[in-house]
Amino acid sequence: MAEARVEGANWVSNWNGFVGALDGCLQSLGDARHPDDLMGLSGFAFRINLHPELSPASFYLFDWHYRFSRVFDRLGYLFGLHYTERADLLFGARQKNAMDVVVRNVDAERPLVGWNLGVPDFFVVSGYDIEALDLLASGPPTNGDEARFPISEWGSTGPQSLALLEFGEKFQVDPAESASRALREAARHARDRENHVPEHENGLAAYDLWARAVRSGAGDAHSNAFCAHALAHARSAAARYLRRTLDLFPVERRGALSDAANHYAEVAERLRAVADAFPFPPSGPADRAVPRRRQAADAIVAAQKREAQGVAALERAFAPSAAPAARPAAPRRPSQRSRELAHRKGASHARPKGGAKKVASGSGGGRGRRRH
Repeated sequence: MAEARVEGANWVSNWNGFVGALDGCLQSLGDARHPDDLMGLSGFAFRINLHPELSPASFYLFDWHYRFSRVFDRLGYLFGLHYTERADLLFGARQKNAMDVVVRNVDAERPLVGWNLGVPDFFVVSGYDIEALDLLASGPPTNGDEARFPISEWGSTGPQSLALLEFGEKFQVDPAESASRALREAARHARDRENHVPEHENGLAAYDLWARAVRSGAGDAHSNAFCAHALAHARSAAARYLRRTLDLFPVERRGALSDAANHYAEVAERLRAVADAFPFPPSGPADRAVPRRRQAADAIVAAQKREAQGVAALERAFAPSAAPAARPAAPRRPSQRSRELAHRKGASHARPKGGAKKVASGSGGGRGRRRH
């Protein structure tokens, strides 16, 4: 067949391109999830990765295999990643192999998540045309509508790389465990440096970078606006996700998780003030006005302080002291066989008549007995 497609597999509008692609694929696979659950389980409700120029592509600067495999784990899917860069010696062979992967999956009615089709963002790859050597895909620049992308140009923009994320077999996973792992990862992301790429920052440290960049006028109007709106959307989703999942956790954890939800809602409110300063799409030179930048930077610092409180609440929720107490084991009556053995051991260590010798504590007659 020269052309084939998975019907109904389209990118779903979302400020986060990866989550929009994930949403579209899962709906096509008959496994639709709530958008807030996808933002939470993917971690993007809580993530922040930034470069001083505020490039939207910096949102995805992390170890893809490590992070995305855990996202698919929490969703209950096996996962395959196919990635190559144009500088690689075997780029041509890997590009062809990626096309073979598309054909195999589309023929099996499975869409894929693709990267960097014309712009450095994520798409739903829903089909192919072998004769025209085109991929059929939808993403942010197509507003979710299917479009054709020449295979020869795949990976030719931005970071000069291409990638495919492949859905494998589906398994049942414990929703509480999936949510727990996502939230623990969110707290680690906020505190720990995830990569050593110069100038990039993640977590709470990224807010300092962002505030400095806004004050100095770094980044173009599009980048400023995109970061503000995308991160405000993410933190709103974080608050809603935390509230949606409260009932999955034991009561001992719910107070701290509720506090975290309130803090992330406050973060979102402050980031909406940043978004108000940088309308999307950009409105022109006013976006770079000094008073506007100063107000936006102050709002970013305020958001960082609230987020630090939200992270502390997450850490408190999953601290060992917050774990539900283990129920004490009910005392068990010894079996008849155990009582017989205890009696025999006690008899074999009986004191001689008239003897003054004591049996040492924990030995002799006490051996083999249970306390009730």
